[in-house]
Amino acid sequence: MGLSAPHSSFLTRWFAALVMLLLLAVTAATAQKESVTVKGKTYEVATNRGMPVGFESDQIRVTNLSFGGSTQYSPEMAFVWLVTAEVRAKGKFTVTVTTPLDERISVRFDCKGPGGITQTFFDSSRYPTLWAWLEEPETTWIPFTFSFQEKDPRKNFEATQWVKFDSATKRQFRDIMKQARNVSNDRGARKPAGEAGPPPKKESADAAPAERIVFDFDGRQWSVGYEVDAGAQRITEFVLPGETVKNWKELVTTQVFPSAQDQKTAQEIVTGLQKVTVGRCPKAMWRIIQQSEDEALYEWQTTKCRGYDDQYEVAKIIRARGGLYRVAYANRKLPISDDLKHRWIGLIQKARVELPAPPA
Repeated sequence: MGLSAPHSSFLTRWFAALVMLLLLAVTAATAQKESVTVKGKTYEVATNRGMPVGFESDQIRVTNLSFGGSTQYSPEMAFVWLVTAEVRAKGKFTVTVTTPLDERISVRFDCKGPGGITQTFFDSSRYPTLWAWLEEPETTWIPFTFSFQEKDPRKNFEATQWVKFDSATKRQFRDIMKQARNVSNDRGARKPAGEAGPPPKKESADAAPAERIVFDFDGRQWSVGYEVDAGAQRITEFVLPGETVKNWKELVTTQVFPSAQDQKTAQEIVTGLQKVTVGRCPKAMWRIIQQSEDEALYEWQTTKCRGYDDQYEVAKIIRARGGLYRVAYANRKLPISDDLKHRWIGLIQKARVELPAPPA
């Protein structure tokens, strides 16, 4: 949802939750200094619990620096970086992004302050040298410097933000990208809609061995249109008769992120998703219906926003003992009726994670 993506919400949803799991540890109050070497040069990096903290100054506060998948720059799936920040300085700025991974390369974009920015940059299809680290086995530290320039040079400033990826995280991303490329090439190859038959009234998706997410459908004949297990993420999509995951008007989705429950609370994930979505679509409707650290129910709608389908969605994120879970209902037949909207809010609200009953 936060990435610039094609008008197919499957690939957008595929990475949306994963991206938000990489939100920076932004609490700098207890930050420590750690010496990091990149391309032969040593830097002192502010960290909290071993992770880089978000850059903050009087001019700017960086709230997110992460990456995900997009087909905006290439017909095939590619990685792309995403930065979200709050610009506190006033002015019209040209921003130049650089990194010591390859000092010959830079990109530029314009922004205004004060205000929020959400910007993609350095996609892997056009800047492959900046993504060679993903194949390296060791932990990788990456700095990006954002240089803000205004007509009045006294307003110029810089922000350097670090990110860190260990070998396990990089392996998970490689696996997910491989799966996503397969999906974009032939999304209907596995369990096309209609072959699986309608699910029972209560559907469940296995998560950790001892947990499953349980929810109700609305009585219509939903069937599995696609499902895949990429290790770090499992996804199942349900469609109605006559529709497919390539061409749908209504869609139900479950996502499972095993062992991700300690990375972020449900409330933090939803807050991050809201910032990214509203940052890209300022006129989007976004409403948090209820939230806590372990559960968050929210709805949103976008219309006439570049990179986003015109659609309504209600979703719930649940943080349980074995992972993070997400279930959502999406509708592209706008305007959606109040009756249908309230029906699905009620159904999604009741979604829960359960332990299976012990054997008799």
